[in-house]
Amino acid sequence: MCDKFLHRIFTLTSKFREDAEMEYLRVAQDLEMYGILYYPICNKKDTDLHLGISAQGLGIYKGSNRITPRPFFSWSEIKNITFKNKKFHMKTVDKSGVSFRAKERTMNPSILDLCIGTHNLYLRRRQPDTLEVFCFIA
Repeated sequence: MCDKFLHRIFTLTSKFREDAEMEYLRVAQDLEMYGILYYPICNKKDTDLHLGISAQGLGIYKGSNRITPRPFFSWSEIKNITFKNKKFHMKTVDKSGVSFRAKERTMNPSILDLCIGTHNLYLRRRQPDTLEVFCFIA
């Protein structure tokens, strides 16, 4: 699909391939599902859900709906995420907690690593620029 879209932009606009790729990324980043990685999970009632991990936070998606998370937790709301065996537990700043189970135990380290890495990037975006960077920009 990506190649067809790039080819279409290239032929319709007579752009170079690099320009077509940039146009594709510009359009794609505005899509609601852009940058979200989904993992199959289930709750206490064994309902099939998906955990969506994005730069904004974590969302739990019901059924085949991967557009509107119910609920959604921004990184600033999340205090702690842990797992043991297949069970994940997330604590929020307001002391509430959410528990869910991964469908496969082998996914747990990947889910936790992605959460940690994405949260670290979130924190780095929130830090003010250092004096060296500020002087370089000016």
